This record gives sequence, structure tokens and C-alpha cells, in this order.
Amino acid sequence: MIPKVKTGSSFSGVLGYALQESKDAEIIDKNVVGRDAKELSKAFEKVADLNTRAEKKVKHFSLSFAPGDAEKLNPGILSRISQDFLKKMGYKNNQYVVIQHNDTKHPHVHIVVNRINPDTCTAVSDSNEKVKGARIAREIEREYGLTVAPEQRTGIKQESKAEREMKKRIEGTEEKTEKETIKGMVLKALKEGKDMKEAVQKMRAAGLEISFSGDKKGNVTGWKLKLNEREYKASTIDRSISWEGAKKINQQSNQKNGLGL
Repeated sequence: MIPKVKTGSSFSGVLGYALQESKDAEIIDKNVVGRDAKELSKAFEKVADLNTRAEKKVKHFSLSFAPGDAEKLNPGILSRISQDFLKKMGYKNNQYVVIQHNDTKHPHVHIVVNRINPDTCTAVSDSNEKVKGARIAREIEREYGLTVAPEQRTGIKQESKAEREMKKRIEGTEEKTEKETIKGMVLKALKEGKDMKEAVQKMRAAGLEISFSGDKKGNVTGWKLKLNEREYKASTIDRSISWEGAKKINQQSNQKNGLGL
């Protein structure tokens, strides 16, 4: 079991990613009212707004398991593992939703959690959470008889080639799917926005973080897009959405609409 953790500020962004149809996503557990990303985001934000000091209130955990454990991990077991993981991490009474993705051979779930406790209105401390998460993963592997994943810390256990390959495949799959999600969000906004300013506003409203680079004259020459914790140059996601490419898509879309086609 390999845990990953990301901290963000947009519930709609992470839920939009976790619930996309291309992932064959399925909500297997939750303690918050809502059927889709929009409804769930509103419920999360209502509690998050109780705390005005914390800047990043969104916690996104992903738990990935070895392909050989697939037969053991039905939705009920994955739900129990997710609940155990959250409680051990300190999120005992916080809002959460557990989403299973069925698009790869290795079983994995995404857990979206509200850092703000609804009873105390305080944010759960997330110091040393990567080390803590790795330790808890080892405990859960023993409790549920799961394949032991390679240790994240040096000096404890030497990774085998097969284990390194498993980690690499999991990480590569996550990055690829995140890029696909970002590209889809960008294209949707470019086609809906009447100009680039409005398109960028739509992207930010959907949960994307955007930064720009420019020349000495102040002209925009490039941009970077961020969803959750990863940031990418737009051209590395797809050359078609480089800054110049994005402007072209937006312009062509508006010309089409103007002609009534």
C-alpha cells in the first residue's frame, strides 16, 4: 500500500478530478451530503468557511495497492481501510468522501477530506504527515494481510526492481491522468470564454491555479497550470494548449459562435 498526500485550496478542483468518468470512478464511502462534485464541494465549503485563518483546507489522500491484492479489496474492505487510515492520521470527525478508480490494474482510492473539524472549527495539524502516512500504511498492511510496499525511508528496506517498477507505474499513471484532466478543463474554458480573460477566470473557478511568464514589455509568453500539488508548463501537457495555442483555440471558438456554426 502506497499512500500519497496533497494539500490544496479547491474542493471543486480535486473532486472534479477524482470523479471524472474516464476513471470509472465510484463513491464507495462518505459522511457528507452530495451526489456529484458540485454538491459535495458546497457541503465541504460550508464547513471550511467556519475557519478563516487556514489557507489550505483541502486534503487529498490516495492509497494505491499491489495488483496481487485486488481480489481481497472489495469496496467494503477499501472503505474500512480508508476509515482506519483517516482516523490514524487524525481525521476522526472530519468530512470525507472515498472514491475508487477502476481504470488501472492496481486497486486505488482517492480520499478527499476537509481539514476543518466541524465541531472545533480548527484545522487538523498535518506536520510530518508523509512519514506518519508511511508508518500507518505499514500497520494497515499487517492488519489486512496486504502486500508490503517498499519503504519510503532509506536504511529500512532495500527496494527490489519489481517494487521500484510498481511505484514508477503508479506515479506515471497518476501524472498522466492529471495532465488529461487539466487539458480537459482548459479546453472547456477556452471554448466557453468570450475572450482569454474570461477563459482564465473560468479555469480558476474550476480549481486550476495559473501563473504566467512574460517578456520585458509585459506581454504574456507562457503559462503554468496547477491542480492539487503538481504544476506543469502548459506545453508539456499538450502543445496545443501552449499560450499561443490556447489563444488560437479561444479565438477560433468565438469566430465559430459568431458565425452561428
